Amino acid sequence: NYKGTKPNNTPIIAHEQGQCCAFPDFKEIPQYTGVYKAKNFDYVTFGGTFTVRDDAQLIFPTDLLCLDFDHVPNVQMYRNQFLADPEFETALMFTSPSGQGIKWIVPIRTCCHTYQQVFAAVTNYVKATYGLVPDQKCKDISRACFLPHDPQAYINPKYVPFNAQR
Repeated sequence: NYKGTKPNNTPIIAHEQGQCCAFPDFKEIPQYTGVYKAKNFDYVTFGGTFTVRDDAQLIFPTDLLCLDFDHVPNVQMYRNQFLADPEFETALMFTSPSGQGIKWIVPIRTCCHTYQQVFAAVTNYVKATYGLVPDQKCKDISRACFLPHDPQAYINPKYVPFNAQR
């Protein structure tokens, strides 16, 4: 109530002077998880090493592909199926920060095709084999993947550094 004389203790969020002010409904806060995740989880770019997290700033590709499945109906069943997959050797697998999804990291070869082409081919295989479609944003080689605490995470023993095996 900026014109009135009564004090207004409602929080105001405004972007620039001259724009309309918004009075937030604090009951909506739980639905906003992006900032929470960004400030509380480490992340990795499985597709490569970058000077800045931007596809054009790729220094070296890792030949790893992260498939991100959200809202999986039976997380444990699909984890077991992915681990037994005859076409892809699992490098790493863990449950998404939400607890309702799976991150499946598999080695790939990009020598003859772009990262996006390989992602499309793997997506077609996964859809035909398991009926799941990974998040299409993962086609970007610089896509960030948040790392939650997952005591059930699978790490392929061949990817564990020698010093860590002692």
